[in-house]
Amino acid sequence: MKIFTPTLFGVDSIFNSCKKESIEKNKTEEFVQSEHDAMIEGKICTFKEKMQKIKENPSLKSSYEDLTLNDAVWCAEAALNYTHADLGHEFAELTIDSIEIEIPIDADSLVKFSDVSEAYLSMDDNLEQFFTGIADDNKHVIVIDVEPVLNLNKSNTTTLIVKTVVGRGQTPAIDEVFGDTDWWYYGEDGGCCGGYSGDQPRDAAYELEFRVNHNNVNPDDYDPLNEGHIYGYFTDIQFETATYDDYENPNDPNDNINDYLLFYNTTLYSSENYHECIPPVEMNFYLNGLYSIIDTVKTKIN
Repeated sequence: MKIFTPTLFGVDSIFNSCKKESIEKNKTEEFVQSEHDAMIEGKICTFKEKMQKIKENPSLKSSYEDLTLNDAVWCAEAALNYTHADLGHEFAELTIDSIEIEIPIDADSLVKFSDVSEAYLSMDDNLEQFFTGIADDNKHVIVIDVEPVLNLNKSNTTTLIVKTVVGRGQTPAIDEVFGDTDWWYYGEDGGCCGGYSGDQPRDAAYELEFRVNHNNVNPDDYDPLNEGHIYGYFTDIQFETATYDDYENPNDPNDNINDYLLFYNTTLYSSENYHECIPPVEMNFYLNGLYSIIDTVKTKIN
């Protein structure tokens, strides 16, 4: 059985979506905040200022009120993205980091601000180390997700899972669809196939992920006066996982050809049409399938 799941994290396809508190652009190229946007940004900046004061003077970490767990997660995630994330640039490849930080909570799901500050500064330090350690001059943080996971064996703590996604590398001009020479081994860095050779360690998974990510930046969001950076900031990051059996191709027989929107081949029931080399027509089917999955996930989140 061969399963293809182009990945952002791990084994499955994971797409990130987030609620963007954007700053609207008017006809004079000036940016005007709504009252709601200004309130949200003020909340983020206030939290960042507290973190900076505590970093400079650790004795202040007990000077602020406790936060609910939800507020602590929201503030940490929003502040990290406000400080580091930049969706305004294309990239060739993704590099992912994930860390876990345990944080105490009380019976009312409150977190002492001293623990919030310690966790946040640890997240920020780890992010800086991760980013600095990527050996590429063309790199930028795309998004940071902070997700709380309750510890079943420790009712007085929760684990914060912090995922950082970095885009890196220069992106050459590419066709939006696959051409006649795009025969690719499904995965495992298999390279080209179908009479073509080379291009290891690339494979179908890499090629599909590359095209989706390459076309994932909207040029209309660029700010040419700010080196291409997008005006705005992101909060409430959510990650969704898509597996092949969640996205069956309607009205298609189980014949190992386009049975799902993600590549899946098996000899479990029949060896008919079993293949590990994906031809261009199928590559374009799975590319369109990925865009369809992304649209479905975005609709579900929104």
